[in-house]
Amino acid sequence: MTPHQPFIPTREFIQNIKVGEVAPDFAGDLQEVVRIICRREDIEGKLFILYETVLGPTSTVSCSLKEGRLHRTVMLTTKYTSVQLDRMERELRMERALEQLSAQRASLQTAGSK
Repeated sequence: MTPHQPFIPTREFIQNIKVGEVAPDFAGDLQEVVRIICRREDIEGKLFILYETVLGPTSTVSCSLKEGRLHRTVMLTTKYTSVQLDRMERELRMERALEQLSAQRASLQTAGSK
């Protein structure tokens, strides 16, 4: 994950968020996680997490991520409209699906050549 770039977290990414490590905050910056409020699946089986990150020397801010959903940071929502962000999310999901298909195809070809 690159700060300030459009980002769709995977299940694995969300599962690996831990207190004391860094995760994206509301602005898209990587900040230290100070508390995990909850980590659960929604009714569709998508993993989500609510957590707090450092905001300053004496404060924290709550953040959330959901598997397969664009992390809508302050930076993104001030630069793009909701419609544009929805389109961006669909395109990023399509790119990820194509990458996964390509990796599966390469794995099958490798297995078939043995």
